[in-house]
Amino acid sequence: MRHFFSWFLFLGLTVAVLGCGGTTPAVPEDTGVHELRFSAIPDSDKERVTKRSAVISAYLSAELGIPVSFVEAPDYSGAVRALVTNKVDLVWLGGVTAVLAEEQSQGKVRFVCNRESDLQFKSHFIAAEGSIEPVADLSELVGKTGELQFSFGSKSSTSGHIMPRYFMTLAGLVPEDSFKEVGFQATGGHAACAKAIDAGAAQVGALNYKTFDKMKAAGELPNTEIIYTTPPYVDYCVVAHERLGAALLQKIRAAFLKLDPQDPAHKPVLEAFDAGEERFVAADPQAWDGIRSALKDARDRGLLE
Repeated sequence: MRHFFSWFLFLGLTVAVLGCGGTTPAVPEDTGVHELRFSAIPDSDKERVTKRSAVISAYLSAELGIPVSFVEAPDYSGAVRALVTNKVDLVWLGGVTAVLAEEQSQGKVRFVCNRESDLQFKSHFIAAEGSIEPVADLSELVGKTGELQFSFGSKSSTSGHIMPRYFMTLAGLVPEDSFKEVGFQATGGHAACAKAIDAGAAQVGALNYKTFDKMKAAGELPNTEIIYTTPPYVDYCVVAHERLGAALLQKIRAAFLKLDPQDPAHKPVLEAFDAGEERFVAADPQAWDGIRSALKDARDRGLLE
């Protein structure tokens, strides 16, 4: 039965289409926007944020023919608030924060595009070497973690909290009942979680698979290993407010879909999004239905403010 649920979740969370399709709600006519403000959920590497934002802003400015400026968000909820309260127009959000923006704007944000890998995203469960053996299913950890401390990333993180917890719950592993202590990373997100495990501040944690793989390859996590990787789910997305108007929204989508990993001029932009050899595809908002269900589950358990 557990495998049935895993495959059901796999199918439900990864449904997506490459076209804009008829499922995308209508948006108002073009509002004559002459400047675009772009933001993203925060990254612990400030220098990387500065370089990345400059590359993205320059590309979008050239493609759209209007100035594009980057506005730094203080945290996950700040990125959502900025979009809803007209402080920014376009934001790179995680799966959960994209759905939160949709809710808080009363349906006035639009899912623009996502990387191909965002339709098949994953979380790694990691552990300090020697603390616990890798498992084929999270249910194998039941009854074996009572003396261990667990760390999530940010409380609003899709891959650092909501989805890992969802998979744990399906496996009968309620974190607060299964571990000696459960904590969150107030700042630093995925990287902070990985470093906490590697330093021994906690023994087990969950985070974005891309962040861990990159840090591990760079030799930053010598004392940490993967013990489980989740089934795939939908995650990150470029989200915009409908006040930009239909014409500009279409131009923004086209600018992202134009990015070609074989074009040397486009590579810096794709690298800014950790896209590598991937392309961006048009987002189908229905693909985030699985995230909406996981978010509801988290709220029902009182896990989000």
